[in-house]
Amino acid sequence: MTEDRAGANGNADDDYCIQNGVAAYWERTEPEPGCVRRQYAGQDNIIPAWHSPEFITSILQTSNTFDEFRNRLEYSLHSLMHNNIGGRLGDLTSKGSFNDFVFLLIHSNIDRIWAKWQLADQRNYFAYDGSWLSPDDGVTYPTASLDQEMNPFDILVQDAMAINSTELPITYDEFFTAKPFQENIDAIRRTNSIKIRRRFPKLFESNPEINPMYVDLPPVCSVDEFSGSLVKMTKPRILSNKEITRLNFNIKQMNQVQKESIDFIDFMNSLDYLSAYTRRVKSKRT
Repeated sequence: MTEDRAGANGNADDDYCIQNGVAAYWERTEPEPGCVRRQYAGQDNIIPAWHSPEFITSILQTSNTFDEFRNRLEYSLHSLMHNNIGGRLGDLTSKGSFNDFVFLLIHSNIDRIWAKWQLADQRNYFAYDGSWLSPDDGVTYPTASLDQEMNPFDILVQDAMAINSTELPITYDEFFTAKPFQENIDAIRRTNSIKIRRRFPKLFESNPEINPMYVDLPPVCSVDEFSGSLVKMTKPRILSNKEITRLNFNIKQMNQVQKESIDFIDFMNSLDYLSAYTRRVKSKRT
């Protein structure tokens, strides 16, 4: 999110319109004409913290149904990425969130995490279930099923579930070339308590049929980008009920996941666990 790449925060003196990066001076037509806007939710042009790779890895390892996995991921990382970058006035927190191309980056990452969950257990691969509780009318809509049509693409959900298939010819290089971050994996394994096993059960299992990349902690950026030592985990920003409503999410479900994420951080920090993902970046990001 730098000025010479994806673009930084919008200009506060010009309705938070994006004025640098690839999205500089983009105009939108939906939901109403105007510039594409960003308003970081933090102070001093800072994007607040969202959920750690450790928490997302725990979700991957402990979600037993698609609906449980979807609910926990949607109301954690997905929601905060939208809100922390879009803020109160930005497109990412509006019905026109697709106007900001960062929307595509957010959802590509969500799809990557979903693919990891599919591949982490053979029972997950075609798992697709659950219902949707609308925040607008309080109605629970029908259960999701693989034979539902995906409009306007004229295919069924089941046709788009197989990664790297004819209908879905995509995959992720990470699954073939990256290596799990062993330092933090070893730190978790050394703890070896019942409570830590409940949060990372697959780190203590040995299954030669499962690629560790699907269940282990992801790699970190180059060490050259970081300074200082490993530190305790940072808590994600908690959204208010007003912010949750603006995102059109269910308040009760969102607050449950937010509490789960805070409890997770408190637990990990109580173990004196130090994270590689919280190290400070050397250069100041705009």
